Order: sequence, then C-alpha cells, then structure tokens
Amino acid sequence: MFSFFPEYIINDSVFSGRYLVLYICSLLFAIFTIIYQILYKCRKIYVIEIDILYSGIFVLYLFSILKTDYRSSLFLMQYIAQFIIYFCIRLNYDTLRKYFRTEWYAVLAGLLIITHSIIAIIMHVKNGYGLAGVFKNSNYYACYIAVLFLPLFAVLLYTKPKGKLWWWTCTVAIIALLNIVYTCSRTAILGIVIAGGLLLASKPSIRKKIRSYYNMKRLVLTVLVLIPVMSILVWGAYCVKPVSVGGRILAWKITLNTIRTHLFSGIGPGQVANMYNHFQAQYFSAGLGSIPERMAASESRQIFNWYLEIIAEYGLIGAIPFVLFWYYSIKKAVQTFVEKKLTCNSETVIVKGCAAIVIGFLTMSLTHFPQKIIPTFLLFNCALAFVVSYRSEKKQKPGRL
Repeated sequence: MFSFFPEYIINDSVFSGRYLVLYICSLLFAIFTIIYQILYKCRKIYVIEIDILYSGIFVLYLFSILKTDYRSSLFLMQYIAQFIIYFCIRLNYDTLRKYFRTEWYAVLAGLLIITHSIIAIIMHVKNGYGLAGVFKNSNYYACYIAVLFLPLFAVLLYTKPKGKLWWWTCTVAIIALLNIVYTCSRTAILGIVIAGGLLLASKPSIRKKIRSYYNMKRLVLTVLVLIPVMSILVWGAYCVKPVSVGGRILAWKITLNTIRTHLFSGIGPGQVANMYNHFQAQYFSAGLGSIPERMAASESRQIFNWYLEIIAEYGLIGAIPFVLFWYYSIKKAVQTFVEKKLTCNSETVIVKGCAAIVIGFLTMSLTHFPQKIIPTFLLFNCALAFVVSYRSEKKQKPGRL
C-alpha cells in the first residue's frame, strides 16, 4: 500500500507524534520556500536548482537525525536554524552586500581563531589531551580552523601588503596554520591545499603567468613530476598515523561492500552509524579481513567519508539529490574562481573566500565528516549562500532587481 510517509517512520515504534509533526512542518516549510522563490523571483532572487536541492536535502537530513542516537531537540533545532540562515542570506543578499568589508571579516575571523587557540592551549596544558579546545577531538578543531583560514588567505592575496590590517591578517593566518600543523590533521591540510591552490591560481596575475608559461609539453612534464611528489606525500601521510589510515581504508572497503549489497535501496537514513559494527563483523566472519585490517578495526560509528555514507544510506536512487547538490556547489564555486571580468573589491574577495570554504569543506568530506561539526557546517552553509547569491545575481538581466 502506498503511503506518503516513509515506511520506516510508520513502522518505527520509537517514532512519536512530535517527530511526525516535525516531519510535516519541515516538508511544508521546504515547499513554501520553493513556491515563495518562484512567485517572487523577479523582486528578490532568481530561483535556481541548488535552492530546491538544498530544501529537499534538508528534509532528508531530518530523517537521518531521527534515526540515529542524536535524537535531541537541540541537534534538530541546529539543523533547522542553518536551513533558515541559508535562505535568509539568499533572500537578503542585496542588503547584506552593502556591509561587505574585508576588514570586518579579518577582525572577526582573527578574534575567533585567537580565542579558540587560547582555549585549546589552556585545555591542552590542563588535561594533557590533544589540541582540541571546546571540540570533541583535534580533527574537529582543525577542520573548523581550516574553514576560517581560507577567506583570510583570500584577503592576503587580494589586498596590498601594507598597513595594520594586512599584518593582523597575516599574523592570524600563521596562528591558524600552526594550529593545524600541530594537530597533524591530514584532512584539514588536504582541504587547505586543494582550496588554497585554486584560490591562488584564480588570482588574475598568477593565472595570466600560468597561461603564458604552459604549453602541452610543459604540462605533461609537470604532471610527470607531480605524480611521484604526490605519491611521496601520500606515503608520508600514511606513515604519520598508519593505524588511523588503515582504519579509514577498512571502513571504506566495508561500506563499498554494503553499497554493492544494497545498491539501489540503501540501508536507510542514519543506519551507517547504527549498523557499521554489524557489517564489520560480517566482513571479518566471511574471512575477508587481513591481519593489518583486524588490528585497525575498532568499534567506530563513522566511516569518514560523507559521499560513501550518503550512497550507502540512500542507495543510488536516493542519493541523486545529494550528488546534484555536490555537483552544483562545486560548479558555482569553480565559476567564482575562473571569473574573468571580476572587479577586485570587498565583495568579490569575500565571495572568493567563501568559494574556497565550499571547495575546502567538500574536499575534507572525503576523509572526515565536517558536516557533523555544527560550527563548521554552519560556516559552509553561509559560504554556500553567499556564493550562490553572487552567481545567481550575475545571471540577472539589466534593469532587473
């Protein structure tokens, strides 16, 4: 019998009436948001595909939250708040852009980084634990600092190296990098290298030099040189924490086996956290695990890859909205980087920094789960809203608001 509500909601004895009300409200809110944009796009903003995908994914994520152990009102309200903040930025971008100042961001981000650094050092000295501060572990902390660092790097690239602001930004950026290096977070370093490299290559003067220098022969030679260099770096990352890398590779192998078994339907939202240990036991009982894999195995509830987690939970069909969302997010961020006719002002510098946040966040999602770190995910949502609003505004025809 066909039902409007997902089957697991109806059959779940734990599921109470308040969650059913929340499900209905979130669905209606998403539909209302889309209709509002369609009706008023000529006055406010242009409706684009990423807003619809964002609304749909928000509803799906509520399902996931309700099926995990994070079934708390505070956690639910945080996701709802991020959804509202995203569309508040989208609907009020014209007003917000008037207040874009690189100085303001540099000061605010600098204060956040310095404050968190002081707290992390105090707690590290007091408790003898890794540099994590108010976060659960050092990886969480490093991902958060990396997201704050990327727009600061954009400010350094696009502002003249003089004055107190530039030296303040440079000092804070160095403090952020020292924090990340001390935590030995390869995830944060990977995000900074990829996003920072794109940010650096997008600077007009550097991009012009790259285009004038490279031809096909030099490009092939560069690739041949980079392959062994990257191999050495990957091996070095493995040698720093071999058990951690082995645990991640094991988690990815088990998840790939799970995806192959439940290719189209998936195992259900939120079930990776609940079922991973069961799938791991099946993997070893089938005699598939090697001795190093058995040593790296742990009672983990995470697989350290957002993309594999989504495909395993929702299946190939259910993951389509997520795949499209990732594609359009990357596309709009890259379009911001490669924009040719770009006036260098506070707005473009901040938007380029926000584009770097989007790329860095999605890169870090390959080896960690920054989407489950609420402050980091909030910064990603805000950055995506600014990038999308900036890109959609450039599509508007002359004379339209």
